[in-house]
Amino acid sequence: MKLVKCRIENFRSYENAEFNFSDLSVIIGKNDVGKSTLFDALDIFFENNKASEDDVNINSSENQFSITCFFKIESEMQINIDSSDSEQTQTTLESEYLLNQEGLLQIKKIWEKGKLSKTYIVCNYPTNWEKPLITLKIQELRKLLSKESEVNQNIKKEIRNFLFSQESLSFKEQEIDISTKETDIVSIYNRLKDKMPKYLLFKADRTNTDKDNEITQITKAITQNAISEIEQKFNDMKENILNDIKGFANATLERLKNFDKDIVKDLTPDITSKELSSLFSYEFKSDNGISFNKRGSGVKRLFLLSFFLEDAERKHQSNMIYAIEEPETSQHPNYQRIIIESLQKLAQNQGRQILLTTHTPEIVRMVNKENIIFIQRENESKRIVYHGDKIDTEVLADTLGVLPYLLYQRVIFVEGETDVKFLNNLNDKFECLREIFDLKTITLIPLYGGGNVKNWMTEDYLKQSNVKCLYFLDRDDRIKDIERENLIKTKKREIENYYPVDVLEIYFKKKLDIDSVFSDDFKKNWDDGDVAKYIANLNQEKKQFKEADIKSMFGDKEIWNQISKDNMQSFDEIEEWFQTMKKFFK
Repeated sequence: MKLVKCRIENFRSYENAEFNFSDLSVIIGKNDVGKSTLFDALDIFFENNKASEDDVNINSSENQFSITCFFKIESEMQINIDSSDSEQTQTTLESEYLLNQEGLLQIKKIWEKGKLSKTYIVCNYPTNWEKPLITLKIQELRKLLSKESEVNQNIKKEIRNFLFSQESLSFKEQEIDISTKETDIVSIYNRLKDKMPKYLLFKADRTNTDKDNEITQITKAITQNAISEIEQKFNDMKENILNDIKGFANATLERLKNFDKDIVKDLTPDITSKELSSLFSYEFKSDNGISFNKRGSGVKRLFLLSFFLEDAERKHQSNMIYAIEEPETSQHPNYQRIIIESLQKLAQNQGRQILLTTHTPEIVRMVNKENIIFIQRENESKRIVYHGDKIDTEVLADTLGVLPYLLYQRVIFVEGETDVKFLNNLNDKFECLREIFDLKTITLIPLYGGGNVKNWMTEDYLKQSNVKCLYFLDRDDRIKDIERENLIKTKKREIENYYPVDVLEIYFKKKLDIDSVFSDDFKKNWDDGDVAKYIANLNQEKKQFKEADIKSMFGDKEIWNQISKDNMQSFDEIEEWFQTMKKFFK
């Protein structure tokens, strides 16, 4: 389960704001604009911290705020949302219609006067019944069945599935209250919570105490990682023990009734338990007994870096979200780069998601624009959130405290967006290429056409500026005799000709739902073929995708996850490109 979106309403400086998250999200904004508020809101949502009455937006006439989180779930994810727990009762959120119109799990929580008052599943649910079936007890579900219904009436999941299949369903977005005790779904949120990622917040502020937050958060994360694989078994065991305790306690009260009914009248068992992670605590000490918490902030941040590097090398089954405030704090520039590179690597691992804030331009330049969340202050009570291509680069540069032209001192001009994505993916995928030349240190600009790139090169429009320009062109007869220090020419027709044939074959067979993609003749002349146009022509009857759509698919993670140095076409030529870049920008 992965967090893809968060909506905050009436919380502190936010009236109403929505944030879209990727595997690695970098949050930018001036001081006091609300970056830490976003992290705190998530910390409250995931129940690691408590809200207070002061958290309501000061300009609001209401005494409540809400935080809504949207999760992308694995299609095959099984869950028990009824009180009985067995393979027979396992179901999916999709088959129970508990996902929203986007196919996401949407959980909305409302706090009043600092106390959590309501928890909802917001979903596109059938309106055929007076109440959502998920809220009904088994006796109520049985009443909806006809006498001749052939269904197992002892399993609620079976009854619901049968009722769904018997009706022509109509749907409406509904907020199903899963916090009320008046329904039969009191424990459903706990079941969902077990599947949700764990959220760990690493703050930049130093507390200067023996329990310094910089260290305790790391020890907490190490503990959480260690127990995550067995936590579900522990929770199941804990639930069985609590049920036994409650049963024994109630039976004891029944015995007490035999002596005096009035004594028992107001007595109910009130049982509490602890989380597994709360059973463990520790700290790091040197041989002389001095706590590691007493070390400098820079050293402790290196400890944090070491934790992320170690986590990046491990295999995981559990899901974690790491929210990190200003990871570059108190770090040498060399360490800043290592920190971000380790976080980028960690974010590529399944089950890991990174959210971080920064004020450092170099860190912003190391990530793609679609990974950036930019928060601006419109007035004291309103914040505007921009994502990816909606971000104004000049405004962003001003926010980071650098002049806009400094972002473009070293530029590679390419023909189109597909070239930009291809080169960036190469840079992200292959460390051996980054070691030659890291594309995060320059700006890639598409000029939308080989003719435009050639014109910019021959006219040298930026010769009076301090910008150093390199031009990257697909093979073209018009430039075959041109040799320049600032020109890279590909040996194949287009960027698409460098992709592995077998990887594209598998991907587009599934995408277009066809038995075969590339003919033997086309494969023989692969370097000269127009790959995207060829694939688009296969799709003419269905007309699902245009050539531009096909080109955009070449950047899909599903393709790049299958690409390696061994199957990439002409990897030695690609290395030559990066050597040319290194030499030119030296």
